[in-house]
Amino acid sequence: MSLETSELVILGRLARAHGINGELRVALVDPQSQTLAHVDSLLIETSAQQWTSFVLRRARRALPFWLIHLQGVVSRTQAEALTGRSCAVLRAQLPALDADEFYVHDLIGREVVDRLDRQLGTVVDVFDGGAHDVLVYRRIEDGRTAMVPFVTPFLLEISSAWVRIEALEGIYD
Repeated sequence: MSLETSELVILGRLARAHGINGELRVALVDPQSQTLAHVDSLLIETSAQQWTSFVLRRARRALPFWLIHLQGVVSRTQAEALTGRSCAVLRAQLPALDADEFYVHDLIGREVVDRLDRQLGTVVDVFDGGAHDVLVYRRIEDGRTAMVPFVTPFLLEISSAWVRIEALEGIYD
């Protein structure tokens, strides 16, 4: 099935087969995500922008990964054939959020501004930095990427269009 990118939320990739009964280890983009515990199907990328839907029979946490069992994948050989592929869910499968909440993946593409509303760049990634998440943005001035701790006092405010940060002179050079 061919889907629009805006319909999909990439959760991670199928890292490797686990055991002999078709289980797969999933490396999530957001290691804290609980999405796999709340969905009953998963999309697996079979080729460029082509996705196949699988019924998710079982998902369990095995830190720092998740172990999943997909309907129809019953052997290690079948699981190995899926390793390295991206996995996703439809945006419609995600729970609705309150007005002041957001999904981290929705930050990608938002403008980054400072406290004076000067545009600094565009968000290109958010990753788990161990102690806290890190926001990565591409700077307008030179095209290089800069990283900002995704915590107060660096993160000031998030809107539907931008992320406001405290841009301290020299810290991102």
